[in-house]
Amino acid sequence: MPQGSKTVETDALLSELDMLRHDVSAGDIVVGAAYGISGYQAVRWATHIAQARGRRLQIVRVVREVEWLLDPRPLEELIAAGDRLGRNVLTDYAGIARSVASEVEIRTRLLRGSIYTELVRETAAAGLLVVGAGDDCQPVVAGDRAPRPVADWFTEHAPCPVLVVDRHGHNARDDNCAHTEDSIARYGEG
Repeated sequence: MPQGSKTVETDALLSELDMLRHDVSAGDIVVGAAYGISGYQAVRWATHIAQARGRRLQIVRVVREVEWLLDPRPLEELIAAGDRLGRNVLTDYAGIARSVASEVEIRTRLLRGSIYTELVRETAAAGLLVVGAGDDCQPVVAGDRAPRPVADWFTEHAPCPVLVVDRHGHNARDDNCAHTEDSIARYGEG
């Protein structure tokens, strides 16, 4: 086996160990179910952490009504379409979680409203909030400033520790991406 392959495998294993050791307080592991690659990775890691800690996994999808403002269809049709999509995302992610760890108790919730308000409310008694970094594509630049990722807001405002997972399955808040003993930072505390 080439030396470079061994280094990549070792780095991947150390990254996984760091993710499993992430700070968790008492309560369920909650994952915000945003559809995309980093959302998939967030569900995967939330399930691994729930399994390792013997916790229940809550997969939460928030349907934002603001997405419907410019759609000419009747409101009832838009609400039904949003609910169908939300349920499909929850079904997909629950299936992913079961394939990762079938013994983990899974609860799914479809909520309507502000993603900020609803996830903060859902995590009031949670042990950990896991969210995707939203790095599935390049951000749209508005003037000179890119929009602030939702994940950044949660690291500052969630009432529990927060783990942000990137599309590669790594801790997105590990600034130097070095896989060392101290590479997992603590979020959401004090």
